[in-house]
Amino acid sequence: MRRWWWLCLGLVACGTSSPLRYGTYVGHGSDMLGGLADDAVSRLEHELPPEQFAIRLVDVEARESSVNAFGKAVLTALQQAGYRVRSSRESPGESSPADQHGVIWIPLGYAVDHLGQSGYVRLWLEVGDLWLGRLYEVVAGRPVAAGPWSRTEVSQ
Repeated sequence: MRRWWWLCLGLVACGTSSPLRYGTYVGHGSDMLGGLADDAVSRLEHELPPEQFAIRLVDVEARESSVNAFGKAVLTALQQAGYRVRSSRESPGESSPADQHGVIWIPLGYAVDHLGQSGYVRLWLEVGDLWLGRLYEVVAGRPVAAGPWSRTEVSQ
């Protein structure tokens, strides 16, 4: 059964093109979104250590609360992990050169949505020229990873 879901995820991923429709498009509570945010930031720490990178987050304050719920959770998680974060009203775009402290500002966009009525949620992160994605099953209101992270480098 799980192999069927991976095939579906792969087909959906192939049909997805940039720019993402940034935002949170699931109706789950803060426990679920907080769990996704924590997992996302844990992966970002692996890819982009906070000592070397800072995050330019798609502006979560300028959007409706129903659309930016994950953005608010990830903002908190990023700050707790030691990232410097600033908000941007623009699409993520390109990374900026290192600042005077040698830190590179990387743009971050996100999308959290359902896979139909399946009980699965999909998380996409667009971080500069890197796309990260993961599928989760929602169990008792909490996200449970349904597989590994996908990682794709996109040339711009």
